[in-house]
Amino acid sequence: MAAAFAASVSISSAALVGCECGTLSKANSVCTLTGDLAAKGTCFTVAASNVTINCNGFTITGPEGTTKAAQYGVYSDKDYTKVLNCRISRFSSAVYFHKASYGLIQNTSGNTTAKPADKQGNAIVLGSGASYNTITNVTASSKYGFGLFMDFGGNYNNVSNVNLAGPSDGLSMSIRADHTALNGIYSPGWAQIAGTYNTLADSKLATLNLDSMKSQQYNLYNVIYGNTFYVNAPGVAALNIYSGKNTLYWNNISNPSGSYVDDHSAGSDCQNYWNTTINGKPEGNLWGNVLNGSAVVTGNASSGYPSMALYIGNNGSSDPYSNTTSLGKISGPAVDYAPLTPLASRHVSGTVAYYNALNSSMQNVTVYLKQGGVTKYAATTGGSGFYNLPSVAQGTYDVYFSLPMAPGSINSGDAANAQGCSMNISQPWCYGITLLAMDVYQNSPSTIITSDDGSAIQQYYMYGGNWQNSPPPPGNFVFTPSQYATVNYSAFPIPFAAGSSTAGYSGVTMTVGATDVTQNFVSLCYGDADRSFMIPPASTRAVSGAITYGLSENQMHWSQARSARRMHRTYIGSLAIMAVPPN
Repeated sequence: MAAAFAASVSISSAALVGCECGTLSKANSVCTLTGDLAAKGTCFTVAASNVTINCNGFTITGPEGTTKAAQYGVYSDKDYTKVLNCRISRFSSAVYFHKASYGLIQNTSGNTTAKPADKQGNAIVLGSGASYNTITNVTASSKYGFGLFMDFGGNYNNVSNVNLAGPSDGLSMSIRADHTALNGIYSPGWAQIAGTYNTLADSKLATLNLDSMKSQQYNLYNVIYGNTFYVNAPGVAALNIYSGKNTLYWNNISNPSGSYVDDHSAGSDCQNYWNTTINGKPEGNLWGNVLNGSAVVTGNASSGYPSMALYIGNNGSSDPYSNTTSLGKISGPAVDYAPLTPLASRHVSGTVAYYNALNSSMQNVTVYLKQGGVTKYAATTGGSGFYNLPSVAQGTYDVYFSLPMAPGSINSGDAANAQGCSMNISQPWCYGITLLAMDVYQNSPSTIITSDDGSAIQQYYMYGGNWQNSPPPPGNFVFTPSQYATVNYSAFPIPFAAGSSTAGYSGVTMTVGATDVTQNFVSLCYGDADRSFMIPPASTRAVSGAITYGLSENQMHWSQARSARRMHRTYIGSLAIMAVPPN
């Protein structure tokens, strides 16, 4: 029964209707089947140029297994051979073009179960020297060999919409099978390309080998883009690279059970390119663990990838994507400098202010975002206390602070406030950030403030800014998000003693998610329970000439150094002031 195939080529040559298996020796002729054919050997041997075999959806069945000799559904060594609308099975190869060029295989299925021997056992073969052929809308499968085999010296072929259905390997292109365009290939089996200047696009393959004979400079300058590689097997890589100077981009590469890339190329002469520039933008590949978020990559600019909304990666712990950042998914020198990601980088910004009556801006405070103790991002506040991190990868970070300023204005009132909180935590001044500032003795989080804290503050004041009988705090200042500044102690989200147990650590974590983050911070120096420390305006922090700077409790003076053009730092109480003498 004829299958519903429709040839899309125009057939205007001399027609032979109802033709049978045999040698087709009339040039410019058309053989049209009117029924199924069963052959005892090779069915059609094309011995003239421009012969068309139109099966009209009928089958051609061979005697596979009855002889060791090669048997073909269609064999041609003549140019312009066309095989249309055929269903061919049980031959050594369904269609074999040997040095036959400018031909067409269309709307045809070919299947073989023959074991490979001298290039037998491959369903469709473009043999040595077969060039400028078109294969389109074809299904080809082999039990032991390849669905589609393109041999040495076959160039400038065009292959599209081909289902290499297995169960064995799918595609094989030999060395010097060059300048061929492959588009829309499906292969659940192994595929290899060993030629030069080929293009593989918009295809779905379980795995691909880019093979090479380096000494002969084969398998170079191929472009592999827009494909899906989807193997799921341990010990198998989705892409095995044995060649160089190939360009790979917009490929969706996954292998949940194994590696994505095993790159054996080495040296500058074999370097592969895992991203390219399109419309002025770098475009890389889609990696499975980046898409699922386990490997963190974020970006700002939108990718031109056509199938989903993605960003061009330029940030995150797995950018660039390589053997050191891919979480074990890449081996070898492969590096994608523009991996595509569904996660946008986020803008993180805010202000840092001292929590006194003026809410004074704090200049030169460096805000660090760390993961695992490693700084990922850092920004320093300007004169208005503003910090700005324009491109932060999504994730959760520990927030640290540092600043070139010593604490000041610690007095008996601070000690009294701390003693009051130690006796009654419900006092109106016993709230979030003031409790952090009072917790100089750093007992356990459960005790919060004790008489030891009040005594330590009193001693610090009495002994001229030196902590007595208690360890000095690891950081000079405490910080908290501004929204927590006045939170009741029972609802304060930061453990009091634990929150300051590491120098610079605020006890704060920041989660950067699907939107930009604006986070303001407030600070107090250790011991400043009454919030009386006044930070001088930024314009007065660098001064010259002979000056006197007054503090509310320690009136001290300092004067310009006599030796010209020397810089001196003098400490007044606990406040560091920088003096730059005039010329």
